[in-house]
Amino acid sequence: MVVIALYNLKGGVGKTASCVNLAYLSAQNGHKTLLWDIDPQSSAMFLL
Repeated sequence: MVVIALYNLKGGVGKTASCVNLAYLSAQNGHKTLLWDIDPQSSAMFLL
């Protein structure tokens, strides 16, 4: 199992965009993929 975590304390650095794109590419390559958005803004939910 491979676990990839992206984090940064600074806002506006592209964390959500990077995570959504990595999750998409992982799923497209046939991997079981979980995107867990624990940011209080829940920005990834709007992109799925």
